[in-house]
Amino acid sequence: MKTTAKIGGLLAIITMIVVGCSTEKNTWINRNYHSLTAHYNGWYNANELIDQGMNSYRDGRVEDYYQILPIDPVPDTAEVSALYPAIDTAIVKCKKVIQNHSMPSNDRPARKKSEHNRWIDENWTTIGIASYYRRDYEGAMKSFKFVRKFYSNDPSLYVGELWMAKTNIATGNLTDAKFNLDNLDK
Repeated sequence: MKTTAKIGGLLAIITMIVVGCSTEKNTWINRNYHSLTAHYNGWYNANELIDQGMNSYRDGRVEDYYQILPIDPVPDTAEVSALYPAIDTAIVKCKKVIQNHSMPSNDRPARKKSEHNRWIDENWTTIGIASYYRRDYEGAMKSFKFVRKFYSNDPSLYVGELWMAKTNIATGNLTDAKFNLDNLDK
């Protein structure tokens, strides 16, 4: 009986702590709770989905050894439809994480001065990468430009610049791609 009361009390305390984790309060427990859930619920699972989809594409790809082989094979418009379920799920996961775990909340991003959750920018980058593989280059560029604009002091800026260059190369904007690659050099 005493053990049941202890377990019940412990569960009540844990429930109160988790329920009290608001995205508006910048406290240690809130930052760590939202950072942990943003990392493993969104970013990690979304990247695993993208990797599984791309690995299945690469495993099923038949190489033509009489042509120049691509370094990083990307599905064309006919092949990309098989990747839609995994990629769309990854995008939904990341958007849900950004909506629920951004600190302070991401209601008006233009007014937001700083982000206290260190995994939100990586979720934006993952949305851009998923959009790139989905061949939605405009959506990918929007995500990468958002990272460049609002997370300029974070290492994900360099990942975003690299993917912006890849997106510009895919769309044929080679001068913009060179500009992105030159920004990586600075």
